[in-house]
Amino acid sequence: MKYEWSKRSRGVLETLHPDLQLIINLAIQRTSVDIVLVEGSRDVSTQRRYFKDGLSKIDPDKYRSDEDLCKAAKHITIEDHSLYHYSRAVDFCAYAFHNGKNLTYDMTHLVYISTVIEQSGKDLYSRGVTSHIIRTGVNWDMDGILKFDQSFLDAPHVEIIKPKL
Repeated sequence: MKYEWSKRSRGVLETLHPDLQLIINLAIQRTSVDIVLVEGSRDVSTQRRYFKDGLSKIDPDKYRSDEDLCKAAKHITIEDHSLYHYSRAVDFCAYAFHNGKNLTYDMTHLVYISTVIEQSGKDLYSRGVTSHIIRTGVNWDMDGILKFDQSFLDAPHVEIIKPKL
């Protein structure tokens, strides 16, 4: 089954870096699970609240400048900035239900979606379409061990990074 973005997800998609948009759009074509884009661009006050609530490891008050914060927090954007105008990260969930059970944040679904997005990023990068690859919140260290060796598990999160050559 082929899925399309909802109106809400299209709004989130518009806040993303162009490379991340390409990767996410390819992923929705490849997945067998419907994806909802939850959050792309985020302001500093939201980041501060997420840190306080333990939903993020990044404390915005520890950075000297907006640019330093943007380097660390890939959701944060700076309007009219050439590098940080778009979010370099997106949070997502599954749109999945089974026998009346909501599987929106089911770990199996989140890991599957992360893997589809990561592979879509690799494919586009290898063809020279994008200049970024994907790092997922289930494999921050990119060692192929999903979930178990992560110091901070953020399963519904992916971000673009420049590959190490």
